Amino acid sequence: MNRMLKRLRRIELRMKNSEFRMMGLRQLFLGKGQRRLSSSILHSEILILHFVVLLLVANAFAAPEIDRCTAVNVTPSQFDLFVRTTEPAGSWVEVFSDAGGTMDLAGVVGSEESPVFTGDPAQSTNYYRRADMRAIQGGAADKGLALHRISGCDPTTTYYCRVHATNENGSAVWPTNGMLAVTTELENGFVLESRQLLLQLDSTVFAPTADGAVGVLTATGASAPIASFVGDGASGNEIYFDLSSLFASNTHVNMEQSGITGFDVTLYGPADQAELMASFNISFSNMTEVAMANTGFLGSLIILDIRSIAGQSVPPPGLYTNAFGTVVSCSVTNGFHTEGGSQWTLAGWSLAGLESSTGATPMVEVELTNSMVLTWEWNTKYWLEVGAGDYGQVAEPDQWVDAGTVITLTALPDLFYHIDAWTGDVGGTTATDDELEVPMTQPRSIFALFAENTTGNGVPQRWLYDHGFTNAWETAGLLDHDGDGMLTWEEWVAGTSPTNLADVLTVDFETDIGTSTTLVWPSVSNRTYKVWRSVNLQEGFWQVSGSIPATPPANTYRERTAPVGLPTFYRISVER
Repeated sequence: MNRMLKRLRRIELRMKNSEFRMMGLRQLFLGKGQRRLSSSILHSEILILHFVVLLLVANAFAAPEIDRCTAVNVTPSQFDLFVRTTEPAGSWVEVFSDAGGTMDLAGVVGSEESPVFTGDPAQSTNYYRRADMRAIQGGAADKGLALHRISGCDPTTTYYCRVHATNENGSAVWPTNGMLAVTTELENGFVLESRQLLLQLDSTVFAPTADGAVGVLTATGASAPIASFVGDGASGNEIYFDLSSLFASNTHVNMEQSGITGFDVTLYGPADQAELMASFNISFSNMTEVAMANTGFLGSLIILDIRSIAGQSVPPPGLYTNAFGTVVSCSVTNGFHTEGGSQWTLAGWSLAGLESSTGATPMVEVELTNSMVLTWEWNTKYWLEVGAGDYGQVAEPDQWVDAGTVITLTALPDLFYHIDAWTGDVGGTTATDDELEVPMTQPRSIFALFAENTTGNGVPQRWLYDHGFTNAWETAGLLDHDGDGMLTWEEWVAGTSPTNLADVLTVDFETDIGTSTTLVWPSVSNRTYKVWRSVNLQEGFWQVSGSIPATPPANTYRERTAPVGLPTFYRISVER
């Protein structure tokens, strides 16, 4: 509960302060054997860097999440894991010798949480220095920060780590899959030079105190970053780095600080507050020279994030870094835009930052006092094209439809027909009877196909209707209405009339010279026929032809292998 009250107090202090906080960066001094430099030298010249801190009020009653875990301070014999959680939580590290996590190194390597070297060396007694060290560790814990020291390692050896965090509301594991692999550096000889870096910052950048905040420094050519707590080895508003802990990425031995080296420093506080960042170059001549950064004034790093899904915005969509207080004129040059089956009309803009605002104009001027997101808002429409095959139509016309709208298409089949299928861009749609619900999430072209209504024997209702039958379709198809010996559905297959006794499928033949016989029968389109023969009706018929396509009005088939001197019977079968 005390920790929760501290977090709420920190949020209250941040909300009361409407001024944007700035971080000052003293000149950076590095020298042989110098752990700290005199106050007179440190204040000789000032390099100031302004920072704008975005307040993000987090839920104070939540389970932790691990939002950052980085290997830092990697040496031949040890390394640290910098861990930040979204809520204050206890954390610990499992270390394995294999990526599968089967060889636990507990008891083989050492583990220490948030080691502090000296605290503030200006404290007059060991008692006060130890109290200061505990304050640093407590400040880190309240901010959800920790440095886990893994010691007793072998040089150039890869270790596999998994981090756990827990509080009274839940727990978290990082990484969620696999392991974090850390490889120690090559064992070195005696390091002849020692260089340090000291940075000054506004102690109020992380309310109520900056103690315990973690600075992470990366250097051009270094294999891994180094990290330190604010106030450890320095005063409460300073952060100290020992640059002799940097190892070269190409040789994996201590970096030689010569020439110009580029550095980036990121200061981490609670997860609900933005990180502070600085980039600079330092020139080194020899190991005994006190090197210092170039003096000057650097503007705050303010990011303008412009977003737009259509049109031509000025500046174009993207991330832009600007100086504090910069006024950026933003506009859209074409507020109506069509491309393919999509159409956009500008609706206005929205601006999100410490405060939010909206407007309906195609222009807006943005004064950058904090990082902001400018979103150009558009009304989107998609083109809906509809069509239909034979024997029906679709009730709705082609049209532009608002994105996200669900439109219902209705099929209108002709009499004696029904909707058979919807084709085209039908993904995500729902068909019910003659209707299709279409969510307009994209341009769509949809086509309706229709088919005949038929009886169980496949007889079209329209054919029955044309022959005088108006209801009881199934029964009508199973009766012989004209008494010619063929049921109505058989008459449909044969192509004869179900109500005309004289309209039947018959076959005539004539015997040619020798063994040839020519068969002739009336035929109807869209049918195929087969010829069958028998010389003994008790033994049945044998097929003597393949499938013969219809050649209306009559088909002829010449049978060349008819038996001689025997009675011969023929039968014609028809299929549709």
